[in-house]
Amino acid sequence: MNESEALYYADASAGDDPDEIVARLLERVRTVVITRGADDVVVATEDYVERIAVPRVRAVDTTGAGDHFAGTLAALLGTGHDLFAAAHEAARAAAILVASHRAQR
Repeated sequence: MNESEALYYADASAGDDPDEIVARLLERVRTVVITRGADDVVVATEDYVERIAVPRVRAVDTTGAGDHFAGTLAALLGTGHDLFAAAHEAARAAAILVASHRAQR
């Protein structure tokens, strides 16, 4: 989910402690993945939380970045990749997407 969705589902507000938001979400689900635009992606299980740095690129068009991240993550999970490894790759794929013009996609 994106950051706004995470706040909604955690019944939280912008500025709340990100660790508390993750903890609230983990009370309801087994894994949490929160995209935060150009900021780090938060990936969490009940045992481990990792903040994955998003590669820095010059954003040309952010349209579809979240969908591209989610689709890449789902495809990798569906082929047996570990959640954290899949999220790293999905962040990289989304960064490549936003650095390209829509006509180049």
